[in-house]
Amino acid sequence: MTGRFQGAAVTVYQRDPDSLPDSAFERGQLHHLVPGSAGRLLDPRRTPIRLGPLRWRDGMFAVDICGFEDTGARWWLPFERVADFQLARGAPRLPASEVKRLQATIDRLDQPLELSSPDGARARTEARIADARRALGSLPPPCLDAEEAQPELVAALSAWMATRGVGDTEAELARTWVSNPASGEMVRAHRICMARLGICPFMGRALRDPAVLDAARREAHIIARLAFVRELFSGASALPLYRGMTLSRPISPPDNRTLLSSTLSRAVAESWMGFPGLAAVLMRANISPERVWMTHLETAEMSRVFREAEVVLFWAPGVVAF
Repeated sequence: MTGRFQGAAVTVYQRDPDSLPDSAFERGQLHHLVPGSAGRLLDPRRTPIRLGPLRWRDGMFAVDICGFEDTGARWWLPFERVADFQLARGAPRLPASEVKRLQATIDRLDQPLELSSPDGARARTEARIADARRALGSLPPPCLDAEEAQPELVAALSAWMATRGVGDTEAELARTWVSNPASGEMVRAHRICMARLGICPFMGRALRDPAVLDAARREAHIIARLAFVRELFSGASALPLYRGMTLSRPISPPDNRTLLSSTLSRAVAESWMGFPGLAAVLMRANISPERVWMTHLETAEMSRVFREAEVVLFWAPGVVAF
């Protein structure tokens, strides 16, 4: 296993230096959910978007990304998440009757959910992971300096997931995570299954379509992926990871969203420190491989659009930033 990622500080993410000021837009509200309306995401880059159709069965609307690296992606987000966007001033509005229907759908579907780990679940899960690792066997060594996915690891993961019958699940999860973990319910359903397996408690919102859970398939994928990652980093006592962020409020431990992004690249972390905010913070920590869920080394989708040297970790209680 090689050492830490090397690289000078660079501009990692695309930006628009001629972006219009916020005063040219208004904060999204339910009456703005008109398909075809143009706007932008309330992220630091003000990513341009266009609203797509509404999906009433699970209370979601489509968002088409119209700029930067993820151009062409379509996200599905809950109706209430329109507040995460800006719409051009003077954009068309829905009639009051439609707004009332939207709110009634939100009231019906937006329900809180908390799940703690069942007694003995973690021990049973660890036994399943150990069994899977024995079936997996050894893997090529990871190169922590690699800026992109390692082809031999990508091939090994693909073959392993196909052997376990969860190749489609792996592909869908990776695509969703890289573009937007909050799009649809793929990641949330995985998080719920992770809680049931004793890996991490779930705190969030209930599934809007319980049929997507398919717990047996998701649990099989979680066990297979953890077996792969545990074997991949079996020779490491810790991974040197970074997180960079611009803060609009004093730093505090991250919310429990089960999964947390970090990077092996200091340059990537530093790129998140260049946006307006209260302060910019760069953090580094040596993290146990036991907390790793997925990385860019074995996940081809993580190198298709972005070059973030990303490592996804399980949330841990009481830990600031990591």
